[in-house]
Amino acid sequence: MTAVFDSPVSLADALARLGSTGWTPNDIEQFPRRLWQTSAQDVEQAAVDLFAQGLRGGIVLAGI
Repeated sequence: MTAVFDSPVSLADALARLGSTGWTPNDIEQFPRRLWQTSAQDVEQAAVDLFAQGLRGGIVLAGI
């Protein structure tokens, strides 16, 4: 993320993309600091929360 600040074109592209997803200028400015403050345990818990959705069952009907 910090490499994006090396090029005006990359920075403009990143600002446009992040802004279009609802990030505020303050969110964008604080993002590198927040990355450094994130622990491995925080990442592990986020992965569990995101991907541990349990087993799902279902039926697929084709050709009906």
